[in-house]
Amino acid sequence: MQRAPISCPRMGDMPRAVVFNSHQFLLLTCDEHEGWTGWRSENESTWIAQPDHRPTVECAQYCFASGDDIIYSPRNESNFAIGVTCRDGSLDLYYNDQLVAGNEAACGLASGWSVVDPDSEGRSVLTTNTHAPQRFECSKAPPTTTVLPTEGTPVDNTTHSSIASSPVPSTVPPARTTTLPVVAPRKPKKDMAGSSLETAEETSLIICSTIGGIVLVLFIAASIFILCLIKKRQAGSGCGHSCKETGGKTLEDRRDISSAADSVSSDV
Repeated sequence: MQRAPISCPRMGDMPRAVVFNSHQFLLLTCDEHEGWTGWRSENESTWIAQPDHRPTVECAQYCFASGDDIIYSPRNESNFAIGVTCRDGSLDLYYNDQLVAGNEAACGLASGWSVVDPDSEGRSVLTTNTHAPQRFECSKAPPTTTVLPTEGTPVDNTTHSSIASSPVPSTVPPARTTTLPVVAPRKPKKDMAGSSLETAEETSLIICSTIGGIVLVLFIAASIFILCLIKKRQAGSGCGHSCKETGGKTLEDRRDISSAADSVSSDV
C-alpha cells in the first residue's frame, strides 16, 4: 500500500521543494514495504527511511525577504514570483546598504533576485541565491546615495554613483551678496578683584553693624544701671537728714523740759 505523496505548494509557476534532513526533494512517497522515498525528479529517487518512521519535513524557503516597513507580496509572473516594495511611498528601498533603482525588487526561482526598473524593461540581478533570506530596508535617502545598476548590467562590488544625485556644475557665476555680521551683545565680565572687594565690603558692613548693635545694648544697660545708683543714693541721704532733724528736735525738747523742771523746783 502506498500513501499519498508529500509535496509543497507551488510558488507561481515554479515548484517548491520538500526539505528532509537538509536534503531537498521534489516530493516524498511512502510504501509499506519499501519505506520513504525522496524524489528529485520523475526518474531520480532516493530511499530515506523505514515505513514506520515519521519524518519531519518543511517546505523550502525561496525568495524570502525580511525587513522593516516592506511589502512582501507574491506575484503571478513565472520568472518573478515575489515582489518587495516599501509600504511608505516616501521611503526608499535599500538592499545591502545600496539604493534599489525603482524602489522595487523581484525574485523568481529561475532568475533569482533582481531589480525592476519602472522606466524600462531591463533588470539587474542582485543575487542568484534564492534559498537564503534577503534583507531589505526602507528609509529616507541619504544626501549621497548609491544606486544598483540597471539595464541588465551585472552586479559587482564596485560602488556606482547615481547620475541624478551627482551635482551638475553651473556656468553662471553666483551673485554677490553682502551680509552684515551679526554681533551678539557681550555680557559684562566680572572682575575677580572687584568681586572679592565687594565681598570684603559686605563682610565688613555686617561686622560693623553687629558691633554697633552690641555697643548700643551695652550703653543702654549702663545708663539704666547708673540711674538706679543715683536714685538709690538720693533715697539714702534724704532718710538720714530727716532722722537727724528729728533727733535734734527731741534733744532740744528734752533740754527745755529739764530746764523747766529745774525752775519749778527752785521756786518751791
